[in-house]
This record gives sequence, C-alpha cells and structure tokens, in this order.
Amino acid sequence: MTIQEQQRDEQLNAIGRELFERSQAGTLDFEMFQSLLKRAIAAVGAENEHLEMFCHYATGEGWWDWMVQELRKAPSRRVA
Repeated sequence: MTIQEQQRDEQLNAIGRELFERSQAGTLDFEMFQSLLKRAIAAVGAENEHLEMFCHYATGEGWWDWMVQELRKAPSRRVA
C-alpha cells in the first residue's frame, strides 16, 4: 500500500467513525449524511467498495436515492 493509499484509507476510516458516532448519538441528520458522503467520495472516489458503509445509514426518506445519485455523478478515479 502506498502512502497515498494509506492516507485515503485513514481519511475514510475517520469518516466512518464519525458516521457511526453521530448515528449512535442521534445527531446524524440528512445534512450531516450528505456532508460525510461527499467527504468520503472526495477522499477515495465514488467507486470505492468501502463506501457501502453508508448504505446502512441511508434510512431517511430520500436518503438512498440521493446517495445513489451522488455516487453516479461523481467523477471516476480510474485511469484509462
């Protein structure tokens, strides 16, 4: 694992911890969910398999649809 990959992994882990902690504390609203997902996409790209952690938290009305839309519109990090 390169240093860059390790840094991205650490960023995603920190976001995942915040997602979990806010959910447990009852402070995970749609605005925070959006913010955390956008930060995660910026850190690791929309195609990262670990973004599936957000699926469990997409429970509010419209959250799932918004999340899928964000993942589809995010630019790919793949190199041709």
